Amino acid sequence: MRANDKDMSENLVACAECDALHRWRPLAPGERARCIRCGALLYRRSRLSCDQMLALVSGALLVFLLANAFPIVDLEVQGIRNGASLIGSILALIEQDRLLVALLVFATTVLFPLVDLLTMFALFATLKCSCWAPWWRWSNCPIWPGSCPGCPCGPLAP
Repeated sequence: MRANDKDMSENLVACAECDALHRWRPLAPGERARCIRCGALLYRRSRLSCDQMLALVSGALLVFLLANAFPIVDLEVQGIRNGASLIGSILALIEQDRLLVALLVFATTVLFPLVDLLTMFALFATLKCSCWAPWWRWSNCPIWPGSCPGCPCGPLAP
């Protein structure tokens, strides 16, 4: 195999439906590449930039934290008010010795969404700074611009 053959094979995209080969080309935001033979979607480019995605994930994190801080249901009957939050419901399940159900509720409603949002936040913050230093070390964290060597975001403004 020649070096030129390897370069050519890296620029080819195969259709998942009919196996037709197409040359990869960069797309404009929101544009989609379709197969010439069958019309199937080959690949697409997101309409949103990295900055826009970081803003959306930051907003989603804020809404997630606010939604879990306030009660889901708040009832008032004859002057007696009773509210139930998600964390309160999980604690009530633990008090009733339903640990497995409490663990499942916690994992699916709090833990997994939080891990997903934090991972997306870290990913887009790293992409925004174009710095591939380990983001989990605070000394090189691209979430705080200017803290990693060679970060194009510049130092923190005074």
